[in-house]
Amino acid sequence: MRSSSGRTVNLSQSVCGFLPEALNPTTSPAAKSGVFQAKIKRREANIPVIEVTFNGKQKFEMMVDSGASGTVITPAMAKALGVVLQGTVQAQTPNGVATFPLGRLTSMEAGGLAVNNVVVAVSPSLDIGLLGHDFFGNKDVTIKQDVIEFRSRS
Repeated sequence: MRSSSGRTVNLSQSVCGFLPEALNPTTSPAAKSGVFQAKIKRREANIPVIEVTFNGKQKFEMMVDSGASGTVITPAMAKALGVVLQGTVQAQTPNGVATFPLGRLTSMEAGGLAVNNVVVAVSPSLDIGLLGHDFFGNKDVTIKQDVIEFRSRS
């Protein structure tokens, strides 16, 4: 097909889900270098808070929790994201064992690093979500003054 400016447009690349290389996230400079940087917006109790994009569109602030095996979101986040609850899990918390409802997200992305098809817990006691090892566990993590770096392991 030709655009209004006369340029040829390959519809199979966008209609069938294939993206031109320039738009493919795996060809981003971060993906090529293996270093993903997420800006630290602030710190809560000295824990870095970064912005995370969920399901490719909605952004929420999350605390990067090196002690959390999985990601935990708030009920307000779950409602805004339309999370359908699918069972429960028991987890060890600083306050003892607790039971959390579970839901599934299409994707989570921060600093160019993305994971797909993620199961998250929903905690009624949190005011801000916790980003856990299910997001960055296969990366080396460096917390700097203004950014967190997630590096591919060699």
